[in-house]
Amino acid sequence: MVEGGAHGGYLAPGGLSLTKAARVKWAALRNLPSDSRFIDARNYEVAVATFYRDNDLLGFTSDDICAIKIAWAAVGVGTSQVGATCNGQSVVDTDGDGVSDGDDNCDTVANSLQQNGDFDLLGDACDDDWDNDGFKNGVDSCPTKYNPPQGPCDDYDKDGVKDYNDNCKFDANPSQADADQDGEGNACEVDTDLDQVNVPEDNCPLVSNTNQQDSDGDGFGDACDDCPNDADAIYAYGLDGQPYQPDSDEDGIPDACDNNARINGVRGSLLAVSTNGASSRVDIEARPEQVVRLPIDICPGGCPEWIPPGHVIDLELAGLDPNILVYISDNEGDVQATSPRGPRQSTLRFTSEADGRYFVNLELGPKYSGGTRIELVATLRRNALPELPPAFRRGDSNSDGKVDISDSLRTLAFLFLGAQPPNCNDAADSNDDNRLDLSDTVYGLSFLFLGGAPLPDPGGDDCGQDPTDSIGCASYPGC
Repeated sequence: MVEGGAHGGYLAPGGLSLTKAARVKWAALRNLPSDSRFIDARNYEVAVATFYRDNDLLGFTSDDICAIKIAWAAVGVGTSQVGATCNGQSVVDTDGDGVSDGDDNCDTVANSLQQNGDFDLLGDACDDDWDNDGFKNGVDSCPTKYNPPQGPCDDYDKDGVKDYNDNCKFDANPSQADADQDGEGNACEVDTDLDQVNVPEDNCPLVSNTNQQDSDGDGFGDACDDCPNDADAIYAYGLDGQPYQPDSDEDGIPDACDNNARINGVRGSLLAVSTNGASSRVDIEARPEQVVRLPIDICPGGCPEWIPPGHVIDLELAGLDPNILVYISDNEGDVQATSPRGPRQSTLRFTSEADGRYFVNLELGPKYSGGTRIELVATLRRNALPELPPAFRRGDSNSDGKVDISDSLRTLAFLFLGAQPPNCNDAADSNDDNRLDLSDTVYGLSFLFLGGAPLPDPGGDDCGQDPTDSIGCASYPGC
């Protein structure tokens, strides 16, 4: 579920975070009876993930549900309940090479690297003409180079210089001119931004700057330096080719020139609020109408693989200025909890994931006068979560795990013959109108025999919770 991979003819997509995997596994272990089968565990985990997704809880998505379904199918559980695709993604891997058939350039020959020298539709592992020059590999004088004349194959650019001596193998340069004597010929010298300055000499390799001006002398040219007049402490480029310029409070202004606020005398929000229950004293010097952001260290000393279900973070604040609004946000800017302006003391509570990033935001109002000292205490603690109701199949009034005519007979026996009520009213409520009556039997029979409307969620095939108002489900052994 988490790592994914090929097994049993399926390609498990993985991608389910350890936190989410732990939640569904924990729910199954806690709620399933001891005599449950593997298929019961599979169906329950799918139902829990579906419930979370349908109710916008804990960030679950359709891809997470696919990760659970295909991981189980890969070990032979629930294979009849998955097809060739899940949520639009191909999940069948005939040759077991870790690439789904829909994306595999050799779907019957294992080739996990997908090497394809001639960039056609067939991978090298199943292509009998690697260079597409019309000559089969066994008789081609240069099987990996396109050469219909079948001439020499050790001079790719045909400039008269053998490839092993050519300082530009792919660009014809018979003179082998190399003005800067760096071993790379002038014909193929790298100048990505076309400013006539080659890498690595170019101080802005992706931004054209012929004059190479560097006002603060930090090695980054002004054209690509977000702090051109304040030297950065570290000279390095990221994998994207842009200058490495840390922005601790993620306000779009690098720390080197961030004048919005000083936290404990330091420019840029470098203080992390720990959840170990210890008090943090924060002195703020900033202008009005600014937002000061402090990162929260969710797991001081290192996070476990997942935060146990039912845990929350309480953030207690004291010494608040009435002109400061405090709120918690994640790294996508979504607000998790808010404290109104005014109270000198306040407590904010929010749930979190171990791999999530969260911030304390101090929004300074127009009347804020500066010089505020705030006491912050953040604590990770247990908080009980409500139990999930039993999962069920819609229309399965007798709870035998399938929807058929016997379910209608069970409902009629309850309504008119004095039989015991169904174990799960939600399952017997075929039309999901939140009551049990004759219309449920009519709806179920119409679905079974007259091509009527489908059963409302969770449907009759998959187990799940009622996404609308529940009318009760004491137990449902069919899942």
